[in-house]
Amino acid sequence: MVNVLELVNYLLYLDREKSKLDGEDASPDITPLKLQKLLYYCQGYSLGLFGEPLFEESIEAWEHGPVVVSVYNRYRSIGSLRISFEEKVEPKIDEHAKKIAQIVMQDKGRFSGWALRDMTHKEKPWNYTYYNLGRNSVIKETIIQEFFTSTFDLELSPEDEEAMFIDAGTSPTPQEWCEINRHVSSI
Repeated sequence: MVNVLELVNYLLYLDREKSKLDGEDASPDITPLKLQKLLYYCQGYSLGLFGEPLFEESIEAWEHGPVVVSVYNRYRSIGSLRISFEEKVEPKIDEHAKKIAQIVMQDKGRFSGWALRDMTHKEKPWNYTYYNLGRNSVIKETIIQEFFTSTFDLELSPEDEEAMFIDAGTSPTPQEWCEINRHVSSI
């Protein structure tokens, strides 16, 4: 598992690098709201594709969607402003976490924080937890895993799954493919 703040730094790094490619008028666009949703999707993709959490911190069902409290506390003072990333070098993070973060940024990074908020409100993990267990309750990893596993099973053919990894810049290792196939065949 990766430290959630290291994952945050890597997501901010990816956002900054993308804005460099988009041209001189582009700027990074991750706000605290968007960051929270990207973290939720990173955790969901890891649980759905590999059956294991990406980071240890729990995710809670707050009014505006899933929240990792430690990350909320770190960025709460900037409100809805964009988070800047000033480090000059790529943050060190394990390859598995990099792949998940790259896939999430490829798939969800183009959406605004509010659009991602609306997406999470339509998905079972937040919706069930918020309305059945109560505001600010922990979203159970089992609910997240069940939702994302079924989502990937319904939406992704093996070719689409491979393309998703390739689009993120890396393809799964043979060992990762074995884990994916083992997980999918056990369902």
